[in-house]
Amino acid sequence: IDATATPPVVHRAAARVLGELHTAAAVNAVLARLESTADPARRANLVWAAARLWRRESAWKGDGWGTRPDTRGPYYAAEEWEASPRLRDAALASLARASDANRPGLARMLGLHRFPTDPVVKALLATPAGGAAIVAFLDAAGGSPPEAAVPAVAAAATASASPVPDRLAAIRVL
Repeated sequence: IDATATPPVVHRAAARVLGELHTAAAVNAVLARLESTADPARRANLVWAAARLWRRESAWKGDGWGTRPDTRGPYYAAEEWEASPRLRDAALASLARASDANRPGLARMLGLHRFPTDPVVKALLATPAGGAAIVAFLDAAGGSPPEAAVPAVAAAATASASPVPDRLAAIRVL
């Protein structure tokens, strides 16, 4: 994962493996590399790993799952653990440092991993051109936008220069 000659597909696979290991060593490995990696593609792989590690599957309590299980994933019964605050902060910092072109992809990734809406939207509102990233996050995360994000989402929905799929995503979020 550290070699610069590593093909992108191998780096992505290595980051995916780290993202599945809910151990202190894996968390430290991801966070250390997230701080030092400048390549946007490798950084995105590490943000995915941090987002995946942010919560883990809770212990089964021995009872049934009920008739309506939560199938949104990545875990059936997710819970935060001792490394969650560090992982959340690192993912949000990476989101804030990302380029305008890469920020929507990272935001969508955090939405798919069901990151809490308020800190992500707050971080994105503090960035230039954060509207597209807010839309990408909220479209993936589901739910309604917080009041502070509505003007940015509305602007994204009416931006004639934006691609039609991006405008439709903003309309879905609204």
